[in-house]
Amino acid sequence: MANHVFISYSREDQTYTRKLVDSLHRQGFDVWIDDRIDFGERWWQSIVQAIRASAAFVVVMTPESEKSPWVERELLLALKEGKKIFPLLLRGEEFPILINAQYANVRSGQMPPEDFYDRLRQELVVVEVPESPPAQPKVRREGKVAPFGPAGDRWRNPKDGKEMVRVRAGKFLYGDDKREVGLPKFWIDKAPVTNAEYARFVAETGRQWPQHWNGKTPPKQIADHPVTYVSWHDAAAYAEWASGRLPTEEEWEKAARGTDGRKYPWGEWAEGRCNSKEAGIGDTTPVGKYSTQGDSPYGCQDCAGNVWEWTASEWELGSDFRVLQWEPGSDFRVLRGGAFFNEVGRVRCAARNGFFPYYRVRHVGFRLVADRAPG
Repeated sequence: MANHVFISYSREDQTYTRKLVDSLHRQGFDVWIDDRIDFGERWWQSIVQAIRASAAFVVVMTPESEKSPWVERELLLALKEGKKIFPLLLRGEEFPILINAQYANVRSGQMPPEDFYDRLRQELVVVEVPESPPAQPKVRREGKVAPFGPAGDRWRNPKDGKEMVRVRAGKFLYGDDKREVGLPKFWIDKAPVTNAEYARFVAETGRQWPQHWNGKTPPKQIADHPVTYVSWHDAAAYAEWASGRLPTEEEWEKAARGTDGRKYPWGEWAEGRCNSKEAGIGDTTPVGKYSTQGDSPYGCQDCAGNVWEWTASEWELGSDFRVLQWEPGSDFRVLRGGAFFNEVGRVRCAARNGFFPYYRVRHVGFRLVADRAPG
């Protein structure tokens, strides 16, 4: 089913293209650009499949993209497949091959006008929402439970059915330098959001499902695995739907390591307590697989390994992050927790990573927090 917007551009125009992708995401569009190609995939085959599956084809027109053989190949395939073409003129003149096509003038580097988004929406296939959405689990309020240690209470979010644990207000030792940071009380999901839980959100809202699913339904064998191929914007939309929010990185770290500055959720490194590279699995595992040996002091699961998790925090200029340092700053969102392919040093509670908010990859998921108990 065609639902996404494919963007063709030259490498010289990637800065503008990333801002365009962010703008399209804020407008509710699912966008495909070539950074969605995962490691090991056949890149041209992936591009061909993406163009054929797309609802609309956007091309950023500049002298550089006009000379690019890859932009030309993508454009010719889109025309051959009968895709609706939406040109954006960023620099230079229009493409000769698109001489009769109406384009949006963005020569000043601005985002397209509103009617451009309106015309895109006319091309998208509307996702049908079931008349009767899946039944929600019964809400049950539970009292104090000893295994949660200093957190005490636990609650279940009536919207998505997820169990949340309380993290008490107070100071904790933060970062590798273990400096004291104080936080108010908050509640956090015991485990990352799973594919099955995200499916209820997709069914109710019509939002685009992750690319590795069977349509609107995740494969049964990964239903209880963390949902992946979700962007920061997808995670934020889920949070709004579930009456929660994404955690700050400080909140995430306190929930993962407690107050005593421990290196891993359980203390010092020990094999067999998380899904990191050392486990040799090479893919996601069901949430809570390593409970209780791998749980945090608050009872949180999968805080080391399995998948990186989106946070609400922006990556600040001048930080120690060096990946993609050619364009650092507030476009990045902080990730925490490490993933199944990361070695021991990258699944520490204090380890940090960062991605552009529109990235959708197979090793990034999320969990939510709330300022008060749901229900």
